[in-house]
Amino acid sequence: MPFSLMVAALVVILLTQLVYVGPSARVSAPALLAFGLAGFLQDSLIWWLLSWLGGKFSELEVEGFGTILLAD
Repeated sequence: MPFSLMVAALVVILLTQLVYVGPSARVSAPALLAFGLAGFLQDSLIWWLLSWLGGKFSELEVEGFGTILLAD
């Protein structure tokens, strides 16, 4: 189990650093909402990737898409 958590943390850290979604300066409220939704989508896709990788390389299990959305 510690290996599974380490792999999950590493994947989340690497992918969120490689694909940065956010403003570089002050933005309006609608733009901030768009950035927030894009970040939520990014995190959901990362968890989806982890659910796929978990069954192949470690003991990590993600039960379904609802769990992925709640993980954000």
